[in-house]
This record gives sequence, structure tokens and C-alpha cells, in this order.
Amino acid sequence: MPADLDKIHREREQLLHLHEQVLARAVAVVRGQAPPTGEKALDLSHHLAQELEAARAQLERQEVRIAELRQQLVDLEELKVQYRVLEETNERLMRQLLRMDDDLAERAELQQIIDMQKDALEKGARRVHELEERNRVLQHNIEVLERENELARERVFRLQEQMHPLIDVQERNHHEINRLRAQL
Repeated sequence: MPADLDKIHREREQLLHLHEQVLARAVAVVRGQAPPTGEKALDLSHHLAQELEAARAQLERQEVRIAELRQQLVDLEELKVQYRVLEETNERLMRQLLRMDDDLAERAELQQIIDMQKDALEKGARRVHELEERNRVLQHNIEVLERENELARERVFRLQEQMHPLIDVQERNHHEINRLRAQL
């Protein structure tokens, strides 16, 4: 699970770093602080739109992963219910065993069932303990992913806001090119 979280985090950081580089270059070109590299504003805005779409897809994948982690939490609760049922069954069998002192055959069978139930309870208890530990890790991972998703959403929103001037420049350039072509 932590490996999944690390992978998601690395992918998100790579995408955001690339977005920031492209956007910084585009803003520098638009402001005239850096010479154009030959990229047209249309190509630049198209590239930014692709990067934003990739970021949205990344967020969707992470939301699916969060839903999966939440389902695992639900599964843990179901296992706890099953464990309680096993405990109740074991207690009932123990009471029956005490009442059947005169019938050794039935007692032996019940003892075997009780032993199996005890084994099942011990395994269930270990499994519940493991799942509770896992639950704590999953809960932490969910909280981390939700915080990171919120930060990523904010970054995507900022990137979208920063694209508006580029689109305006692109439209002005397009009109200017059309005007110049018309003059030719």
C-alpha cells in the first residue's frame, strides 16, 4: 500500500513539475522576458491543455484508489462481525459441552468442533489484528491522498487560471496574423 502511495505521489509531482515548467516558459514568452523557441502560441496552449487533461486523469485514478481503500475498510468491519459470530458460536458450544458430561461420544465431537472453532477464532483474531493495523495504514494513506488531491486540484485550478492570458495572446496573435495576411 505505501508503494502505491509513493508511486501516486511521484507521478503527481512529475506532472506538476512539467506543468510548471511549460507554464513558466509560456508566461516568459508572453511577457517578452524570454525569446520564443519557435513554438506557436497555439502549440503551447494545446500542450498545456494536454497536460491539464493528464492531471485530471491522474486525479481520477487517485480517487478510484481512495474508493478501493475505503472498500477495504468496509471489508474489515464485515470481518469483525464474522469474528463476533464465531465467538458467540464458541461460547454456545462450550456451554453445551458442560451439559453433556454423560455422553462422551458427543462430548468428543463437540470438543473437536470447539477446537476447530478455537483455531478459527485464533486465526480470525490474528487476521482482525492484521487488518486493524492495515486499517490504520489505509486510513493514514487516505488522509494523505485526500490532502494531496486537494493540493493538486488547487494547482490545476491555478494552471487553468494562468492559461487564460495565453489564450488571449493566442487569439490576438491569430487576429494579427489574419490581418497581416489580408494586407498581403
